[in-house]
Amino acid sequence: MPLNQKQQEAVEYLDGPLLVLAGPGTGKTQLLSKKVEYILQNTDTDPSMILCITYTEAGAENMKERLRSMIGQAADKIDIMTFHAFGQKILGLYNQFATEPQRSFTEPIEEIIQLKIIEELQANLFCHRTTT
Repeated sequence: MPLNQKQQEAVEYLDGPLLVLAGPGTGKTQLLSKKVEYILQNTDTDPSMILCITYTEAGAENMKERLRSMIGQAADKIDIMTFHAFGQKILGLYNQFATEPQRSFTEPIEEIIQLKIIEELQANLFCHRTTT
């Protein structure tokens, strides 16, 4: 499926950050894959410096396969992940800043700890609530 004019403009835009918002089935994965290909063909960007974030694991896998077919092995150097996986990666990189052992992000938090954290957050919200 060929890109429409707006999608092609998004692919070719290289002057800074770009946010693409579109509904389901509108070609976002295709557009982002084409954009990555365009960046790699028209700049000296290293593939390891590219991050593609999707909403679903299926979308991330689809994009990985699509990029492999478009750009070959360079696709394996690109970070392609969901929002959740990206958040987990960031938390893992900075887990040394966790001040409490139960808030270390090296593995999933046990359900009982999750509940305690939520209760603590709720208690703090209600303590700081003011009425006008």
